[in-house]
Amino acid sequence: MKKNLLITLILVIVVALFWAVEENKNTEVSVPAISNSKQVSKDTVIYTCDGGKTIVAAYHEGEVVEVKPGEVPVPTGSVDVSLNAADAIALKQTISGSGVRYANSDESFVFWNKGNEAILMRGNAMDQDYQNCKTEQL
Repeated sequence: MKKNLLITLILVIVVALFWAVEENKNTEVSVPAISNSKQVSKDTVIYTCDGGKTIVAAYHEGEVVEVKPGEVPVPTGSVDVSLNAADAIALKQTISGSGVRYANSDESFVFWNKGNEAILMRGNAMDQDYQNCKTEQL
């Protein structure tokens, strides 16, 4: 008798867990836009590069997007990048495997940051004028 009760109890628990997992698959969750947690909304950071070159980056946090379970969040942030005090270039945040990546529409100008480092690419190549760009501000 105790064995049958134990088997019934285990079956009830398994069914309840299965039901809970299925219910959560259909629940929408609010996911914040992908962003670098150390540099958030409207923060301006100055990166100093080899040869005294500078990159000024004004980060803007994007809006919160609704994401269904199983969908990949789409980044919504942006950055205004100024090279050596020139006019700023507005870039939208894009998907990145590591760090935070921003690019113009044809991806001919790409800016990455990860921690206290920044990388700049132009025309699918590393920009040789902006190497080893770092900041102490985090």
